[in-house]
Amino acid sequence: MISRLTNNVLSVYDVSAQELKFDSDDGTAIDQLSITNDDITNAINKDKNNDYLINLASVEYFKSINKNNLKSKLINIFFKEKRDGGYKIIGIHAKKARGLMSRFIVKNKIVNPLELKKFSEDRYNFNKTLSTESEWIFTR
Repeated sequence: MISRLTNNVLSVYDVSAQELKFDSDDGTAIDQLSITNDDITNAINKDKNNDYLINLASVEYFKSINKNNLKSKLINIFFKEKRDGGYKIIGIHAKKARGLMSRFIVKNKIVNPLELKKFSEDRYNFNKTLSTESEWIFTR
């Protein structure tokens, strides 16, 4: 689901978790604290076509969702890089990769989540060994 605040769902273009106030589409100021986790979660749950919710948000941003009340099956996507003998999330690179995957979804009209495993941009590839059913890890 890609949606805007007017549908009670924040988009990647609205605010970061640290911001407290911003303007709505009608020009009125909205206090982020007045939008509860349940408001956002309920808006997501209203979409009957969401068998899956693919989480491409940052960890901080996704805190605005009450994941325990989601009706959709949640798949969290993480982008990690090999560093110091292990894999680590490098914030700026992960942010770029989330954008690349968003473009991949739209460009290829992806509706089946399994097709996301074919994503291979910017040297990221699906890592079956590190992934679980609900956490898909892409590494480079």
